[in-house]
Amino acid sequence: MEWFRTFLAGFPDGRKYLERSLIILGPQGGNDYSLLFIGGWTLDKVQPLAPLVVSGLGSTIQELIELGVVTILVPENFPFGCLPEYPTLYDESSSENYYDTQSGCLSWLNEFSRYHNDLLQKEVQRIRELYPHVDIMYGDYYNVVM
Repeated sequence: MEWFRTFLAGFPDGRKYLERSLIILGPQGGNDYSLLFIGGWTLDKVQPLAPLVVSGLGSTIQELIELGVVTILVPENFPFGCLPEYPTLYDESSSENYYDTQSGCLSWLNEFSRYHNDLLQKEVQRIRELYPHVDIMYGDYYNVVM
């Protein structure tokens, strides 16, 4: 946010630039979650953080709107269970329903991705209702990767 404030302070017509720009915000949260999972955190410890991450994204979107942004793309997170580092960290091949039989991805991590993305969709919809003049697009990264 500091970059946007500096930009606006340094350019008298900065708000006009923001009004004509597409701001791509994300995907956000992926690195945060990945560091925790790679660090050995369990799903039970990471999942309660998702509402906090999404709430922070919502606050950022609203701050951008207040600064003059009117076109925002908010991409969701990728299916974490399909990222290559996770099968090497979590070798539970004997557990039933651990891997998706069609994709070969870790099912439980993809469920977490869907949980985060569902929260994000709801937050984007809430903000759309508050700011109907702003074009907030939602990027479906999950299904594109799958």
